[in-house]
Amino acid sequence: PPSSGLVSAVLTGYNGCFEWYSLNEDLVVVEARKPEAADSSTASTECSTSAVVFAVGAFQGRRSAIVVAHDKVSNTDIRCEVFVDEIKSLNLWHQTLKLYVGSTAVLQIRGYDEEQNTFSSLEGLRFKWNLKSASPTTVRAEVLPLNFVTLRNSSHKVSALRLEQEDA
Repeated sequence: PPSSGLVSAVLTGYNGCFEWYSLNEDLVVVEARKPEAADSSTASTECSTSAVVFAVGAFQGRRSAIVVAHDKVSNTDIRCEVFVDEIKSLNLWHQTLKLYVGSTAVLQIRGYDEEQNTFSSLEGLRFKWNLKSASPTTVRAEVLPLNFVTLRNSSHKVSALRLEQEDA
């Protein structure tokens, strides 16, 4: 299986029993997700309704690969074009305008390519966060009423990959 440090995204198929693969494994690899036990239609077979796509190639510029979901029941192929590109800019985003003492807010990073297209996933990338004062005359960052809460200790649901990265 691919390293957990790679950028990934989840693809999902419906009403089928799928076998997943990439037509360009130099750029992306595909790992089928294990079916849920509650899903009786696929639980006992070697197929899956979703897969994780990992970007593995180190290329400059925008590249694309085809990911195929082959439905074993209907013998039908469903194709999806996956784009891999360089991040040209990042934006910090959150839903609230104010943060209140004692409350938490989920901050999200959005990545954009050269044409300002938004990346559908930055899952797998690591970021180093620092708290800084807005200006030199403001109170030092160490005494600001902000602090880091680890993902494991937060009330927010996060992926296993993010928890694994936090522990590394």
